[in-house]
Amino acid sequence: MLPGELFHPGSVAVVGASRNREKVGFGVFSNLVHAGFPGAVYGVNPAGGELLGHPLFPSIDAIPGPVDLGVFVVPPKAVLEGIPRLAAKGMRAGIVISAGFKEIGGTGVDLERSLREAATSAR
Repeated sequence: MLPGELFHPGSVAVVGASRNREKVGFGVFSNLVHAGFPGAVYGVNPAGGELLGHPLFPSIDAIPGPVDLGVFVVPPKAVLEGIPRLAAKGMRAGIVISAGFKEIGGTGVDLERSLREAATSAR
């Protein structure tokens, strides 16, 4: 059974939110904001700043409130580093929009195994 946080989160963190309109991180963040998501939307981008009237936090640790759902639009290693940090903020569900896992074979298989282990450990 999937947690309610996946389908009805009170807050969402988009790790990899981008001011570049051509990036997936912009699209995900923009869709949440423009669709009128009723909860808190936190964008994470190392450069900080602002996006669509919302602050961008330079790190997950800088997010000021709890996070129910994490959306990762970053490379695999950043996903693996981010899972325990967002779990510490309360994340119970996550979506990974990234390449470089099992589909590339070799090291990607190991990264995907690490992803499963990180997610399991974060529960």
